Amino acid sequence: MHAKFVLIKYPTGRTEVITFSSNITSGQYGRAQNSLAVFGDVALYDAYYGFWDRLVQKKWLGWTTDGDLGRDGSFGGNKAYFFPRAAGDPMASIIDGKHCAGDGEQIRILSSDDDLRPTMRTAIQKAKTRGCFIRITVTSETIKSAILNAPGNNLTGSNINVNGEVHSKVVYIRARTSASSALSEVVFTGSHNLGQYALRYADDVMVRTQEPTVTAAYRTYVMSFQS
Repeated sequence: MHAKFVLIKYPTGRTEVITFSSNITSGQYGRAQNSLAVFGDVALYDAYYGFWDRLVQKKWLGWTTDGDLGRDGSFGGNKAYFFPRAAGDPMASIIDGKHCAGDGEQIRILSSDDDLRPTMRTAIQKAKTRGCFIRITVTSETIKSAILNAPGNNLTGSNINVNGEVHSKVVYIRARTSASSALSEVVFTGSHNLGQYALRYADDVMVRTQEPTVTAAYRTYVMSFQS
């Protein structure tokens, strides 16, 4: 189990979902972490609670399809993505669905895992071909070299930087959903890593938000590691 979140429900019915990248150990507090708190989104709270209940009972209890494992919140473009997945990769599919035409579109990633899974690498490579600006922060030169030397790679050293203190897991996207749609920002964050093991075996969750003040704050945060 790799998930890291806190659920709070008050007697008034008000809910809080707090998801974070940090392990709850003293050694983690000196590393670059992030957390996201969502207040009052009952649907998102219920989704997380359902996942927590399934962790406790150690069974999926009917959550078997990608639709079951992706649960919409009530507002703000909120959505929870639960893992592991038996097939497919929702993060890669999301990147594949973004339209890039060299007009300020960008995909920025903070990754603390020891690899970047093939489906993500392929989606990012295709996004670069479509005209997206790509920047990925990883935690070691070894990981950077593995990405650059992967089959079919079209990324260069300027697309990847190294920061050994990063423990955040963030995918920030500023792009279009079609050639005629407006540019929009979306953030995915939580405790889910972007390696292959995390996709297929780790009990985990990533949350999406499109709330403008939050995506702007994450844009600033991610770029602080990539300037």
